[in-house]
Amino acid sequence: DGAAAGPARLLERTGALAALQGALAGAAAGAGRVVLVTGEPGIGKTALVQHFATVCADRASVLTGGCDDLVAPRPFGPFHDMAASIPALSEALAAGVPPATVQRLVLDEVERSAQPTVMVVEDAHWADEATLDLVTFLARPIGTTYGLLVLTYRDTEVGDAHPLVPVIGSVPAAVVRTVQLGSLSQAAVAVLVGDDRARQVMAATRGNPFYVTELAASSGGDLPLSVRHAVLARVARLPADTRELLSVVAVVPGRVEVDVVDAVRPDWAETAAAAERSGMLVVDDAHAQFRHELARLPVLDVTPAGPRRAVHRQLLRRLGARGLAPAP
Repeated sequence: DGAAAGPARLLERTGALAALQGALAGAAAGAGRVVLVTGEPGIGKTALVQHFATVCADRASVLTGGCDDLVAPRPFGPFHDMAASIPALSEALAAGVPPATVQRLVLDEVERSAQPTVMVVEDAHWADEATLDLVTFLARPIGTTYGLLVLTYRDTEVGDAHPLVPVIGSVPAAVVRTVQLGSLSQAAVAVLVGDDRARQVMAATRGNPFYVTELAASSGGDLPLSVRHAVLARVARLPADTRELLSVVAVVPGRVEVDVVDAVRPDWAETAAAAERSGMLVVDDAHAQFRHELARLPVLDVTPAGPRRAVHRQLLRRLGARGLAPAP
């Protein structure tokens, strides 16, 4: 989820935990569920499901696995992680048996268990095809089992054409529950960073728990390296033209007028769509800006001098057109 786990990140998550607990109660009664835990990067999906896994470990078998952000991810990635607790599945995966055999083994694990079985698949937006097929296979009959399947994913990365969309759509409506995680309030931010810093941190982070907790843990005034690395890792996965657009927008603190971007990057609408889908940019009819100020700063640091000068020239022209002059 792009953030270290910790109890502080569970502020204002009572409703989300209650939804997971309710789904587990249904599974314990033989009415299995699928729970979708979603939100932007750093919003606390991992912390939530890890906490839930801990508190329900005494009344359920809990299996967890994560999908890999790789060009060629391993088939059944998260189920390899779970296989350490399922010898038959471990042997089957090692032997390279057909996918249908793996699917049946996982469903058997859920169906024959005498207590609820919780399977947590993290970062499903990166799931490989075999994992997506297995999730589809498992979700359809889960309503008559003791199983609880929990998927976490970044909604900013799951557009209409994403392969996860038809998988989610195939889950019977009667068994699926969605937990949409939102940002922390300023009151919660104050708990983490103190009243004196709360407003400034809220403005920079919009209450994103990852950014807030990293700033709270930082002893200096510089941007924490953890934030810098997380942002640049997300940017590196974007197409080259989208990275160039981010460099243009990063030059201006806050928001930049779209006609400035028009002048520097003509025909940037499609590129902007990719940046919006990634959760990096927010664009309206008049302005473009980074969703989080803390995401803008690392991009600005790596922006070459050329894009900076081009944007500055356009800003100066706009000031001149308005009869304004830059400060001497």
